[in-house]
Amino acid sequence: MRIPYLEKIEEANQTLYAVVRSRKGRLFDGEVFAVTSFNDAGEFDVLPLHENFISLIKRYVKIFPKIGELQNIPLEIGVLKVKSGKVDIYIGIGSQ
Repeated sequence: MRIPYLEKIEEANQTLYAVVRSRKGRLFDGEVFAVTSFNDAGEFDVLPLHENFISLIKRYVKIFPKIGELQNIPLEIGVLKVKSGKVDIYIGIGSQ
C-alpha cells in the first residue's frame, strides 16, 4: 500500500508511539508513522504532531509501522486517545 503523505512523514523521520490493548493483552506496541480508524464522522488519520484527541472508534484500526506496511485490526468498538505524540487504543470496551 503506497500512501504519498506517509512517504513525506518518513522522509522527515517523524513517528508516533502507539499501543493497542484488548482485554487479552497488548496487540501492538511500537513506533508508527500513522494510525487510521473510523468514528461517527468517518475515517480519520492520526499523524505525527497531531493535536490531543479522544474518540470512540469502530470497524477497524490500521497501524502503519513502516512505509508500505499495514497492520489492520478489526474491532466492534473502542477508544482512541492521542496525547503528546502517543496513541493509546483500547478495543473491546463494553464486551463481556
